[in-house]
Amino acid sequence: MDRLRVDVSRIVRLDVARYKQAVSPKGPPRRQLGSIERPALTTAISAAARVSSTARLLKEVTELADAARRIPVSFVGGPARMFTMPRSLSVVTIGIGSSSSAFAVIGVSFGAGLYGSNTPELGVYDSYGGGIWTNAGVSGGLAVSYVFGPPSAFGGMSWSIAVGADIPGVGIGVSAALMFGASGPPYDFLGYTVGISAGISVLPADVSFQVSNTRLLPLT
Repeated sequence: MDRLRVDVSRIVRLDVARYKQAVSPKGPPRRQLGSIERPALTTAISAAARVSSTARLLKEVTELADAARRIPVSFVGGPARMFTMPRSLSVVTIGIGSSSSAFAVIGVSFGAGLYGSNTPELGVYDSYGGGIWTNAGVSGGLAVSYVFGPPSAFGGMSWSIAVGADIPGVGIGVSAALMFGASGPPYDFLGYTVGISAGISVLPADVSFQVSNTRLLPLT
């Protein structure tokens, strides 16, 4: 073989006109917190945020749900058939929680935590899935997900492509993933996840493809 041609035109052409269609902010049925439960939850998180950097991230999620702000987001591009960008330019959902995985080429993953949206909505989630890794090992840590859309875009089936790498001499690793909706093509680009973890692996870096299902329990 003396030549390799890769056609990426179906990936890079993005249809901006289709992104501006309104998306319904409705998510799963909500279970309202009582007049005592919600203040107790937010007060506990606010108190913990004074001494813990992780709790400060949780506080950001609760403040997002309380503020119910519309956050402007804009995208540029041309027509696309394989992928579509988010149809909401102002509604966002943020999730923060634990994430763990075990893999030897084929592996499984699990996560759980708190999510908040400016729809507004606050709740808890869990996520489980599996996929393929170019590595073998186990890891566990913290993950933060940023989804362009209401909680219904965060929940349900999705797939992701992730890269991870160990930080030399520190004993921890970092990762980043792009998330897409399971239905397609075209596949909806949902958002991204970044994480930090500790664990044991054969190689210092890897790439993975994962399919997962996220369940939501709205609290407000």
